[in-house]
Amino acid sequence: MTEEFEILEHTADVGIRAFGADIRSVYRNAARGLISLIVDPRTVRVAEEERLTVRGNDAVDLLVAWLHEILYRFDGRRRVYAQVDVLEAGENVLRAVLRGEPFDSARHEAREEIKAVTWHGARVERTPTGWVAEVFLDV
Repeated sequence: MTEEFEILEHTADVGIRAFGADIRSVYRNAARGLISLIVDPRTVRVAEEERLTVRGNDAVDLLVAWLHEILYRFDGRRRVYAQVDVLEAGENVLRAVLRGEPFDSARHEAREEIKAVTWHGARVERTPTGWVAEVFLDV
């Protein structure tokens, strides 16, 4: 599977459909999709590393919580990321490492203003060719 994610157009939202050979890679690629909507990750230096643990009630809840945490770190803490490494992903817990730096408006162009990660149409499924996750974001 070569495609990592695609951006989905929706009336008042934008969506991400992520693909992965395993559950860890589908969560990683969903995060990469979100990050690419926020800022061009190629402009972000790998200056610092943040470890985090996110919990959810099931795979979809975990997806929403995971992306919400990344959005919070941008909105609330002004952090941007160039690399995402999902170390562990089960049905109820995700452990990851985010590598990036503080947002710098002189170097980073903010792309899309994402207001929230929504439950609308959110899904995480195993397919015959791997995994797919889909989520819509309120813009």
